[in-house]
Amino acid sequence: RKANKLSLTKSRVVNKKRDVRVRSRRGIGGSLIPSLKVNEAQHICIHRGGGLGDNIMLLPTLREIKHRHPNVHLTFSVDRYSTDNDIYWNLVKNVPFIDSIICATKVVESNYDLYYDLSSVCIPYERKELPSRERIDIFANYLGFQKLSNPLPFYKVEPEEQAWARALIRRHRPKRSSPIVFLHTASNDSKRSWHVDSQREFLQQLYQQYPDVLVVVSDFNSVFGEKEWAAIPASSIVNIGRAGIREAAALINESDVFVGPDSALMHLAGALKKESVVLFGAIPPGARLSYYPTHHAIAASNLKCLGCWYEPCPYDTKCMKEIDVSEVVSAVGRLIHSVRIPFVFESVLNPCDGYGSSAEQMALALSDNIDGLRYASCNTTHDWEQFAHSKTKALVTRKGSGNIYLGYYAPLGLGSSLYPLASKADSRYIYTTFESTRVPLSWVEHVNEFDKLFVSCNTIALAFKDTGVSIPIVVVPLGVDPLLWPYKKREQSNRPLRLLLFANVEWAFSRKNYAMAFNAFKEAFGDRKDVELWLKVTHGDVPKYVLEASNVKIISGRFLQQQLVELLHSVDCLLFPSKGEGFGLPPREAMSTGIPVIAAGFAGLEPIMNASYNYSIDYDLVDAIYDPPYDKLLIEDNYGSSDFGQWASPSQESLVDVLVSIADNKNELIDRGLSCANWVRENETYADAADKLLAAMNYK
Repeated sequence: RKANKLSLTKSRVVNKKRDVRVRSRRGIGGSLIPSLKVNEAQHICIHRGGGLGDNIMLLPTLREIKHRHPNVHLTFSVDRYSTDNDIYWNLVKNVPFIDSIICATKVVESNYDLYYDLSSVCIPYERKELPSRERIDIFANYLGFQKLSNPLPFYKVEPEEQAWARALIRRHRPKRSSPIVFLHTASNDSKRSWHVDSQREFLQQLYQQYPDVLVVVSDFNSVFGEKEWAAIPASSIVNIGRAGIREAAALINESDVFVGPDSALMHLAGALKKESVVLFGAIPPGARLSYYPTHHAIAASNLKCLGCWYEPCPYDTKCMKEIDVSEVVSAVGRLIHSVRIPFVFESVLNPCDGYGSSAEQMALALSDNIDGLRYASCNTTHDWEQFAHSKTKALVTRKGSGNIYLGYYAPLGLGSSLYPLASKADSRYIYTTFESTRVPLSWVEHVNEFDKLFVSCNTIALAFKDTGVSIPIVVVPLGVDPLLWPYKKREQSNRPLRLLLFANVEWAFSRKNYAMAFNAFKEAFGDRKDVELWLKVTHGDVPKYVLEASNVKIISGRFLQQQLVELLHSVDCLLFPSKGEGFGLPPREAMSTGIPVIAAGFAGLEPIMNASYNYSIDYDLVDAIYDPPYDKLLIEDNYGSSDFGQWASPSQESLVDVLVSIADNKNELIDRGLSCANWVRENETYADAADKLLAAMNYK
């Protein structure tokens, strides 16, 4: 008996040691859980006959098996020869929790410790007189899982599929900000399909209200004929016809709203968390949409026969014909508006990090000028809320893609691919930076996908231009929020002079140059008690000889913003020996609180070190050599080359001279600190940066 013919009223469980036939009882018939042994490698094969949607709804249970029993070897049995384009295999070919896929006709049940055919487990629970049960739950309960840790089906669009879908949409989209609606015309069951005349009217009304809309139509069952197509503006439609399941899924992923009946593509839209309008008649919505918060059900009203399931229909599917077309158009319109907002700012979400802190302050400054700004995260730390401003949380909770997009990140590992929100924007910009005079080549490809590049200083602008960036480059310096970094006048006292050095990455990290700064400090002061070096470290990872220095104080931990302010208010000067900085945020924040900075004026530090109030040290330009593991990522982005141009090599001799001079003139630090605070407030604040960015974007 072949496995693909096991469509019986009772399911079958086969065990190598004994053959057991089990009827479904209260949905727990497979007894999978008791049969599995902890930490023992067992081979399981599971088969589900039926449509694509059934296989999608089974995936959360398969994930749960591997989650609870990672040593299990899980084989999924699918029909590979009686379907178009090997559609079942294509559906699950990249599912990470399925170990192997086998054609149902090739299954030898005795080769597995446990074999389950789930082809008939749902029908007994799907009748009009019974409460609606979600099929995802039925599959899980049958195999003994009362609750799934993640009930959402899995689906992953591969990068090459995403690129194909975006290119197709780009060719047909009237403009970048045009909303995209994916219309699935019919289920494989006519009782569940919307009438073709209603769909034609839907498209006509949709185009009347949204002339710029682009509709991607999956007409897999060819319900549209010449008559229907003739009534629709074909220039605004992409008809993918009987395209494969993966192509359809990639296009759903790029759309703003999915519209269609209860079908496999509807379940894929749920797995992809896509806003959807789903049309129901014979099947109760509660049996399909319980785990899809993005899905909105619409059904005809005042029909007693709704939810008849699989009974023959004596009313010519009146339930689907009487769905109000205007209601569907209104629902789509509401979702279009909910997913289209004026402005998206996308960056890392980690307020307790240099880059992340800068991103948060930039988002807040922009939001003061923009109603409805969304702060989208491309990389989130688990504890970001602990360190975030209360306004930031409101910006992060907003959803939708924007007409204007500003990316604020380093495109490490991205190549020329854009984040989805960037690809959907009508105007897109990027603010990024680097530390040396030559940027990775793949960054150039990525940056050239945007309309304009913003950088922090002239040196970085030249680095991008010389490496091949062809779009306009605008210099917009960053800065501080003076309210977050308030000025405090230091008083004259007999306490030791305190120099602060932020050493929050590995001590041996060559670009940050901590060792040279420490050596210069010891050369200048030896063990003098009237001068102290305060090291702020995150993990306390510093060499023993530094820890044992009598005039070095270690301050360890991950600080809240207010704690950093208190630290800066406790010291007299910031020592910042970096070889190259894209932004140079800590020096600006230190200046805002009233202390001068000692640094080399290269790249991102150039604007502030030109100010006469700071202490600029001499430097030579040397080859930029990065440290592991960052170097491997950058070399990969640079197509195997380790050539990143040059950066600064600050002079230890010059630093020693500066240190000695300030120790002999401590009172001068107080006056310089006040001048630094005034300079930053007049020249470099996030409010100023936001104004300059919006002006360069022609934002009204």
